[in-house]
Amino acid sequence: MEEVYTFYTFLFHVLFACVAKKMGTNRNYLSKYFTQQGMTYNAYINGLRVDHFMRLYQEHAASKSEFTARQLSVESGFHTYNTFINASF
Repeated sequence: MEEVYTFYTFLFHVLFACVAKKMGTNRNYLSKYFTQQGMTYNAYINGLRVDHFMRLYQEHAASKSEFTARQLSVESGFHTYNTFINASF
């Protein structure tokens, strides 16, 4: 579990820096952009993670494979199940 947390923490920071660089800006301006849109970068990323969770859920349900919401939340990039719950509702 620690490896997943470390990977996604690393990925989060790298992704934010890469997005800013691809847009020809820096992390501070990108953060301001999200603020102007009425959300934070974290909220945006968590929304993508919730969407990914829903796709995983549908795939597992369709294949009738065993899974837990906790397992899918971690596979979707949430650090903890509680973070998933907070982002979902």
